Amino acid sequence: MWDKFTKKLPESFEEIWQALAKEGFTPILIGGVPRDYLITGKVGDDWDMELVHETLSFDTGLWKRVGKALGQFGQIQFLPFDIIRLKLKTITYEFSAPRIETFADDWASGGHKNFTHELCFNLPYEKAVLRRDLTVNSIGLKFIKSNKVECLDPLNGALRIQEERLLPVSENFEKDPIRFFRALRFSLKLGFSIDPLLDMVLRKMPLSTVSHVHVWNEIQKSKDLKKYFSLLLEYRDSHPEWNSSWIPTLDAQESLPLYWQESPARLMLWLALRGHNIDSWQKNFGLSPKEAASFMKLGESIRVLEKLDPLDFHGEFEDILKDENFEKICDVYFSLKNMQSREAENFAVNLLKEFASAWQYLFSFEVMKDVREIDPPLRSRYQVWNLCQKL
Repeated sequence: MWDKFTKKLPESFEEIWQALAKEGFTPILIGGVPRDYLITGKVGDDWDMELVHETLSFDTGLWKRVGKALGQFGQIQFLPFDIIRLKLKTITYEFSAPRIETFADDWASGGHKNFTHELCFNLPYEKAVLRRDLTVNSIGLKFIKSNKVECLDPLNGALRIQEERLLPVSENFEKDPIRFFRALRFSLKLGFSIDPLLDMVLRKMPLSTVSHVHVWNEIQKSKDLKKYFSLLLEYRDSHPEWNSSWIPTLDAQESLPLYWQESPARLMLWLALRGHNIDSWQKNFGLSPKEAASFMKLGESIRVLEKLDPLDFHGEFEDILKDENFEKICDVYFSLKNMQSREAENFAVNLLKEFASAWQYLFSFEVMKDVREIDPPLRSRYQVWNLCQKL
């Protein structure tokens, strides 16, 4: 199996392996690439590698030298925990030293970084792997040569992949609250079941210290916010300490296109357009109350617009101006026009197409520019009226 894997390695890997071997290091590929290869047979482009050394524990000078040596291949970044990131055109490598993580006695109140760590180049793999989250992510491929690997799987990760089952690596899993959200994401991403043992751990993990920034990162990576929200709601009763009021309950008919999943603000707009209350969402994700209010107003106007027939707004300007619903059309037009400058091309057209399809051509015609004969306070509304005549 792994012989086929080594025939699909990135072109850059041979030279990188040589540079690491020159400094006495043996790289071990861990995490997503071995896991996904067993599932799909494809070699991914995000390589997470631990570098082990037979004799040294850790040497800062040597580690800096490694970073300098890797710099000849592409752009280098030094990340927290002395991780070296190497970005090439088609692949990203992250190199780290094996480490032991020790959690504080009061870990439950410490949040995401409630531990100290010790780097150790010669830490045995069966100990180094205990800092990881799920057993399916614990498989290591040790490159004895640049084209020959030894599979390291002390926690039976390959078996769990075969069983399509998620289990925690160790008792330390519960001490990092972000892993609660990661476990749900992997369950969705891989289509694997949550083992009863993991389910029990997830239900007792303390979540009150979790930042919503971290939560959003996991939500977005899931690529299916609707299913992710449903999973979160299944655990809401187990975590009364965590403010989960922001989690929206979506109807089966509500489809959530990827476009609306790109940021908390964009999703807040989608929720407002669909008629959801967004107060909790706005507060928990630190978004502007003014923006939230404008989204709610736009959502209300869009829902009115959805029920209107453009043909009913054909007629003399003075008559249409008296129709109270015409003001809603103006609200929608000017709100979307203001957003248009910050969004992708055809943003307004696509939004209307999705939420008020009869009005999707409102932005398809050129706005009348010569309105000098109209009283200044009414000029903008006259332009909207003129657009309505073309629908």
